[in-house]
Amino acid sequence: INKVVLTATDLLGKAIGVTTEESFYFDVELNFFDLQVAQDDVEVEKEKIIEVYISGSSGNIEVSSSSQEIATATLSDDKSKVRIRGMKEGESRVVITDNQTNQTKTIIVRVKGIPTGVSIENGVLQKWPCDKIPIDGKIIIPNSVTSIGAYAFKGCLDLVSVTLPETVVSISIHAFDGCQNLVSINLPNTITTIGAHAFNNCNNLASITLPESIKVIPSRVFSGCMYLKEVHIPDGVTHIGERAFADNTSLKKVVMGKKINLIGPAAFSGCINLQTIQIKNLVPPSYYSNSTYSHSFYRTNNIQQILVPTQSVDIYKSNSYWGGFGDKIKAQD
Repeated sequence: INKVVLTATDLLGKAIGVTTEESFYFDVELNFFDLQVAQDDVEVEKEKIIEVYISGSSGNIEVSSSSQEIATATLSDDKSKVRIRGMKEGESRVVITDNQTNQTKTIIVRVKGIPTGVSIENGVLQKWPCDKIPIDGKIIIPNSVTSIGAYAFKGCLDLVSVTLPETVVSISIHAFDGCQNLVSINLPNTITTIGAHAFNNCNNLASITLPESIKVIPSRVFSGCMYLKEVHIPDGVTHIGERAFADNTSLKKVVMGKKINLIGPAAFSGCINLQTIQIKNLVPPSYYSNSTYSHSFYRTNNIQQILVPTQSVDIYKSNSYWGGFGDKIKAQD
């Protein structure tokens, strides 16, 4: 409550002919802040984020969720919005508190399951529409999924991160092809097959751990992944397909497992910064060298060393494929 002093002559003067100054006191409650939210009852899909506008706050506010497992809530930097993310199906309450005025507002949050438009049939995630990617670009695939279908996320430029459950056993052709901003994805060891072009042109994918259970690296599966720096190919893999890692201009090191026996045409073509190749197989694998453009290592002029098992150095040097690398063939430490 604030006291405001007004004088009769200041306020009424000529109107009533008052010539003497008399003071009047008024009790005025100055309420500059009136906390409001644009919505107090919202529905959000799992793995999606919605924003609710806040007005009339003092700026000294905080937000909490009654169930973090169902929905999380954070404030925008300017505290004009609350960002609510659905985590799993259920209901939660988000409370916004103004610490200066002690006002509170509650938003009821109902979280739905898989976004409308996402198609999952018989365990196969057939399609996740690009306009259903959350604001933060992160997706957690539900445990009901056993396979990522062909073209499921193809060209989804807003996709940043994918978490796959251990129920997934296969990734089909072109599944993540052209997801240029995909930075991270886990590949559980339950996965036994990955289709051709699955991660083609995932430009920002900087690292990948291949499942131990796969036997073949298919064609163009990681071609055009320009920020991929190092690749470790599991011991069970026998065959690297055509242009599997082509044009990965940041790739510096490749480690091949104990059973690799064939490196396909142009498999590492255009990997202009590839410096180290390590091969664990005692027997030199075959690679394509029949023509310039299909050579497995076409345009890889920076190779500094090829590390092989100590007892196989002479075998590699005398091999019709690998002998051309001469003294670059060295024993593994």
